[in-house]
Amino acid sequence: TLAFISAFFYRPLLSFIRNSTDAVLFQREYSREELLKELGKTVSESIDLTILIENIKDVLLQVMHMKFVAFVFFPEERIGLSKFEVESFGPFNKKYAFQSDNFLVSTLNQTSEVLVRDELKRRAEDIESPAKKNMETIVTEMDKIGAQVLVPLPASKGLVGMLALGEKGSGDAYTTTDIQTLETLMYQAGTAIENARLYNEVKSFSQKLQQEVKVATTDLVDKNKFLNTLRRLDQIIMNTLDLSSMCQKIVDTVSWEMGYAGGLIGLIDKKNNLIRAQALSDAPIFQKVKSLLPKDLRDLAISLNDEHHVLVQLLKDGEMKVVPRMAALFTPAISYDLAEKIQGLTKIKTNLVYALSAKGKELGIIIIGLTKDYAEVSERERELIQAFVEQAGIAVENATLYSELEQINKELNQANVHLKELDKMKDEFVSIASHELRTPMTAIKGYLWMLDSGKHKLKMGRRHAEYLERVKASTERLINLVNDMLDVSRIEGGRMQLNIKNGVAEHMISGVLAEIMPKALEKKIDLIFERPKSPLPKVRIDENRIREVLMNLLGNALKFTPENGKITVSARKQGKMVNISVVDTGKGIARNDIPKLFQKFGRLEHSFALISETSGTGLGLYITKSLVGLHGGKIWVKSTPGKGSTFTFSLRVVEE
Repeated sequence: TLAFISAFFYRPLLSFIRNSTDAVLFQREYSREELLKELGKTVSESIDLTILIENIKDVLLQVMHMKFVAFVFFPEERIGLSKFEVESFGPFNKKYAFQSDNFLVSTLNQTSEVLVRDELKRRAEDIESPAKKNMETIVTEMDKIGAQVLVPLPASKGLVGMLALGEKGSGDAYTTTDIQTLETLMYQAGTAIENARLYNEVKSFSQKLQQEVKVATTDLVDKNKFLNTLRRLDQIIMNTLDLSSMCQKIVDTVSWEMGYAGGLIGLIDKKNNLIRAQALSDAPIFQKVKSLLPKDLRDLAISLNDEHHVLVQLLKDGEMKVVPRMAALFTPAISYDLAEKIQGLTKIKTNLVYALSAKGKELGIIIIGLTKDYAEVSERERELIQAFVEQAGIAVENATLYSELEQINKELNQANVHLKELDKMKDEFVSIASHELRTPMTAIKGYLWMLDSGKHKLKMGRRHAEYLERVKASTERLINLVNDMLDVSRIEGGRMQLNIKNGVAEHMISGVLAEIMPKALEKKIDLIFERPKSPLPKVRIDENRIREVLMNLLGNALKFTPENGKITVSARKQGKMVNISVVDTGKGIARNDIPKLFQKFGRLEHSFALISETSGTGLGLYITKSLVGLHGGKIWVKSTPGKGSTFTFSLRVVEE
């Protein structure tokens, strides 16, 4: 009977259920669409993270009636979130350990797709592939937290987290429409959560900043006076060099900038072993004080031999002292009665006495007068005064050093004038002496030649002939030295005159080589001129002086190149200069001796032996460098000990 009734009513009942379900589903879908619009509005308007989460949760529960909603937020260093955080509503498994390498988290990061447990389980049962194992693992992990759906929450820089949704209260499965709704929601929710987190970060930072600004503002108000005072003192240090002006500006700063009654500076007079008053504040009341003094301020002093005096004790121990009575400070420089009268006139209650020092050196003392008790001086004021005194010590030291430097410069200027006069006298003496020496030496050379050559030649033995040769060589050396000294005198006195003309470097070099070739043949040294491949441009030279330069360099090369050696002369154009080089295969020069080469009487290692062997004057390269410099060129050397040297000098090309 039951089977008959069921069979008879099945089709009408099924039709009724389908029609009723369609109507309900249509109405439910319509309601969901309206709620999503409302959720979109709420998401866009909610900037506080807590409110935003509440709104999203409320809408989801209202629409889909799941048993729980859980927000899992991923770590993000930018906002200080170092680990996973969970905000859940309902029976969510909070003990589940979320990690960055967790399979669920990795899968969501890779796919950014909504994961539905039942769908994944069904697909895993229908396929046989590597993906099957992944699906089964996801289902297993979702079962651990009791989630039916996992919704990623994408934002501008990846996922900010995910939504874990429990099963529906009715036990129904999540429909395609539900999933599509969640897919629409996840982008809005992810962006909104990111913005809300950034807002919370900015809000927190703003609150922290406001608190810090409040504290800093209070501190800045306290420090403003401090900084202005030190800035004023810095300006004094930078703009004042005179010691008296410096001290006066410092004590005026005590009155005008710091707002105290006044100040006094006393400096140590080492010569007379005194502490001598140097400057007193220029405030109106102290103008009257000055008129009461028995003598000029700077004539007031305390003896450093008075070991019991408070100022002398201060300089010994260096510790600040608080002195209520002026009489203890200024007697016996002034009378006790006058000190008391001045204290009553200025209404000073407390005198703060500091040692002025810099770099451990005692310079004097500074007294700061206050119209209040020391107990009323705040800690900030004490720091200000201490910093001010330290800066004042530096300022006084700088001014003292400047005054000493001025005195030294004055003495040096006087000494410099005297030295210039002596140098001028020396040059005149060298010039006169050289002229006077050259005349008789030339005559001696002539007579020696007559004895050794011509019709007056004497007949003499071998030993006498050797003596005569030595005399001739010594005479020639002395004449060369006199000529070199004359050249040095002209160069250093600015009297060297050049006859500059356009010249051909190749012709000049050929002429010098022809002149020096006999000496090279005598020493069995190859003397080679490497001519340039193409003619060189003309150069601006005094040919006689440049011949002297080249002759000097070749002469040195011949002296220091052994027999069967080689000397090569070359000329090359480089830029606007022609470089002439003399390369030898001689002994070479040690690197540390090269800077000495172009100095007057520069001595190299074993130079005395070399000079005695080669008859050098020690002035040749100095004169050579000077002559090249007068032509607007330069000279330099490269050398390797044991392999030889290369001397190069440059000459200016004639501009077309």
